[in-house]
Amino acid sequence: MSIWRARIPMKIKFFLWSIYSDCLPSAEQLVKRNWPGDEHCKVCGQIETSQHIFFECYSANYCWWTYHDALSWSQTPTSLQQFLNLSSGRGDVPNSKMLFILACICWSLWLIRNDYVFNNKIITSPNVVIHRSIIFL
Repeated sequence: MSIWRARIPMKIKFFLWSIYSDCLPSAEQLVKRNWPGDEHCKVCGQIETSQHIFFECYSANYCWWTYHDALSWSQTPTSLQQFLNLSSGRGDVPNSKMLFILACICWSLWLIRNDYVFNNKIITSPNVVIHRSIIFL
């Protein structure tokens, strides 16, 4: 992927690489490493995988549909692979602006998820996810 050539901070590059490699410490991954916590999403109760956090959970769905409408995408991505296919400018290489949008959305979803899981900070509205991702833009 062109993550490493993108103009984003190194920690976000590593974060995107972790999503792509499916090694992000989601609850499912942590339970495999004998973490005593629950492997279910605190928002909707489904098994919490990286795919779930960034594409399937209610807050992620709301975020992707909002960007779909705002940017007039042909479809709403439901997986990382579908997003990469949607954002392909030339063959398999994602457009750098789309990669930046992916980074902003996923990073904001990750931070909000961590606030909820570890600090019990509940978001008051799904618009918080949109606003936070726009701040990163």
